[in-house]
Amino acid sequence: MQPLDSSCLLTPPNTPSNSDQGSTDPLQTDDCSKAVQEPRRDDESKRKATEGSSPMPFDFPTPASSSRSSDTDELCYVFVVELEKGPIGLGMGLIDGLHTPLNTPGIYVRTLLPDSPVTSDGRLSIGDRILAVNGTSLIGADYQSAVDLIRSGGKTLRFLVAKSDMEIAEKISSGFSC
Repeated sequence: MQPLDSSCLLTPPNTPSNSDQGSTDPLQTDDCSKAVQEPRRDDESKRKATEGSSPMPFDFPTPASSSRSSDTDELCYVFVVELEKGPIGLGMGLIDGLHTPLNTPGIYVRTLLPDSPVTSDGRLSIGDRILAVNGTSLIGADYQSAVDLIRSGGKTLRFLVAKSDMEIAEKISSGFSC
């Protein structure tokens, strides 16, 4: 395994106790062309999580576009979306990236239903990667675990999302299912 460029690692924002509904917390970093297979946790966050004082922060990977070159500065855009389920749910379909031409693990937005909470909000797009739901990492999670987490997550869900480029979005939307 190659050593990781620390600029590619993203840490989700801390969830404030009085956050505004629908707020976004963008994070950006340079040169995110390398992917990490598993999140890293530092020892202090493990200790705090066992004490129950705060959720464990994770370093999240961002999928790499095959056309990116190592000498260009690319920005990774990670943000938080808080959505309330409607009568038909959230209105988005997900897919595991392994079951697409992208052939990369991760849970991605595959479809958006018209007149749904997701399309009304307007921040999620096809190809975006869901990194966490209500503070629980989806890195390394399979499709069914991700869906179960969303279904059991309550009426209001908080997503940590990595924005994808057009090439990734095209590969996700042309994906195939098992």
